[in-house]
Amino acid sequence: MATDKVLIDGKARFVALEEPLSWTTALGPRGSFCLPFLVLLSASVAPATDVVTYHNDNFRSGQNLAETILTHSNVHSNTFGKLFTISVDGVIDAQPLYLSSISIPGQGTHNVLYVVTENDSVYAFDPDTGTELWHVSLLASGETPSDTRHCSQITPEIGITSTPVIDRSSGRKGTIYVVVMSKNSSGNYFQRLHALDITTGAEEFDGPVTVRAKYPGSGDNSHDGYVIFDPAQYAERAGLLLLNHVVYTGWTSHCDIRPYTGWLIGYSESALTQTSVLNLTPHGYEGSIWQSGAGMAAAGSDVFFLDANGLFDTTLNAQGFPIKGDYGNAFLKISTVNNQLAVADYFAMYNTVSESEADQDLGSGGALLVPPLKDGSGKVEPGARRRERRQHLHSGSHQHGKVQSQQQQRHLPGDRWSAGRRNVVNAGLLQGQCLLRAPGKQPVAIPLLSGQAFCLSSL
Repeated sequence: MATDKVLIDGKARFVALEEPLSWTTALGPRGSFCLPFLVLLSASVAPATDVVTYHNDNFRSGQNLAETILTHSNVHSNTFGKLFTISVDGVIDAQPLYLSSISIPGQGTHNVLYVVTENDSVYAFDPDTGTELWHVSLLASGETPSDTRHCSQITPEIGITSTPVIDRSSGRKGTIYVVVMSKNSSGNYFQRLHALDITTGAEEFDGPVTVRAKYPGSGDNSHDGYVIFDPAQYAERAGLLLLNHVVYTGWTSHCDIRPYTGWLIGYSESALTQTSVLNLTPHGYEGSIWQSGAGMAAAGSDVFFLDANGLFDTTLNAQGFPIKGDYGNAFLKISTVNNQLAVADYFAMYNTVSESEADQDLGSGGALLVPPLKDGSGKVEPGARRRERRQHLHSGSHQHGKVQSQQQQRHLPGDRWSAGRRNVVNAGLLQGQCLLRAPGKQPVAIPLLSGQAFCLSSL
């Protein structure tokens, strides 16, 4: 079995993970993490900051607003260095998570670093000493991690790929949620969602639950009017999202090997029952969620992510949405109101079809929601909002090896929409024009500018 390392950096006395550096990791060999720690020989330990999800929060900002110790003057080469090495049983593709002051049965109170591997293991370590507090294998009897499914993207095996999510208030003492892929000797593949006690690694809520889903459609792997989720064809690569007590999972393919479509599936965090399913290409193909491992972002009751290459319906309905509900290669805003998943808004490039055909998909990166920011006058502006809702056309052409660009601003008719909504005006190409749709408005067609390469519009 392969052995990889978690490299815990620091010298002498250090402030463990009390003040994490936004979990920006310097990656060494595949499966090893170099986690920076600060050495402060005379400093007292500050109140801890938990890291319970990918990039610290559902905005995926990576920010730590409780930072009180790290400064430009004390973060330098003299304060960092390897303290010890921790061995685990497989490749680490997910971001480690961290909780402070956890009472471990029979072992006292510890800060805890949670690490998952592609060998389907979950570890809890004390980051101050490197001591293993507990370790569980999530493989069912007679099962092993999945093989690579003829794909070199996740190797040498597929087990736990995505970053888990933690809720301190869930269960008796707090819960960490993990998605696991495995197979048995008969060649059957499984995807399961586990809910583990953060203090022991024990299963909670009668878990795990096996991921199964179907959705009305006629796309890839459809039968009797439904698209069927085949666990062998997918990997859960995007970091898990916990929003309003629902754990959301997003599914990608193995090296674009069809048949596959785009799935977003939610589960109750307290019962592990399936709450909602949305297929993003139900009458088409591809259109998965992978985002290079980034977690889907969220605010309020909305989920934001970038869908990968796949079929996008170029025929739109009266509201400006793809008539068959196929959203391959698009930036999506998903409403979760009443546990009903539905596309509330989207953005697609004018050449989205040719980009998908060339595998130049938008969905290779994750979405970041802009947190509240100060403007030039020092006034705090709410994140992802704009007082002026303008449609921007950005265009470019190549001339003699140089990129020439221009921008044109035009107010869309009736631009007084509900304040504070995080919305994107949708842009597409229709008969040589940029077709734009604002929420609740009829589509507006604006001629392409001379030499225009794409339409990019935002509110």
